[in-house]
Amino acid sequence: MTIKLKHPDFFRRLQQACEANPLVPPKHSGQLVWLADQIRKRGKTSPSVESVRKWMSGETMPRHDAMLGLAEILGVDANWLAFGTGEVSTKHQAVSRSRNASGAVNVVAGIAQMSGGSVAFPKEGEKAAEQDKVSLYVYMDGAHYRITVIPSEDVEGKLTFHVPVECLISDEPPLIIGINPLEDFRFELYRITPDMLEAGTRKGAFVVVELNPNWKKMKGFLK
Repeated sequence: MTIKLKHPDFFRRLQQACEANPLVPPKHSGQLVWLADQIRKRGKTSPSVESVRKWMSGETMPRHDAMLGLAEILGVDANWLAFGTGEVSTKHQAVSRSRNASGAVNVVAGIAQMSGGSVAFPKEGEKAAEQDKVSLYVYMDGAHYRITVIPSEDVEGKLTFHVPVECLISDEPPLIIGINPLEDFRFELYRITPDMLEAGTRKGAFVVVELNPNWKKMKGFLK
């Protein structure tokens, strides 16, 4: 029997947010109890486990206070969780990723320029670049490249790259460059290929790829 969800869009966003947050226990492993406890600890409201179950199954949506608490726990924007508007990322993830990504893009842009390339950045409101998560454009040796730069993140002691799903489903997928900062202002650059992505794990809006010591480091721009 097929069950028709009363709130299918909210259900999908909630599932996506839970999958993308490494702190949330898996389904059938205490997830409902954990969520209810976390909301209570924040003093927003005191939902029952049954209420949380209904949220997670798309039967009902949380009221305002509970929605705020749930969004805070999952680290997503409350407007996005409730209505599908706003940013998907958590506040701390958004700030951290934005800061790290901006620095990483500037490093890669500098390397491209030092290698003889011409660099341009997407203009604000450029829909194609926003949809495909393009970080910069590079023109070199008669070729034009659309590039997405992904800085590494430390997740529970493992270096990973969070690659937006949009990069993979585009009609013209950008080249993906992962950058891992080291000590003494040094960096490792990697060309993240489709084979590497296939070995990754889907986490909500991202494919998470763990840095493999056997990966070949780039010795120059796109080399």
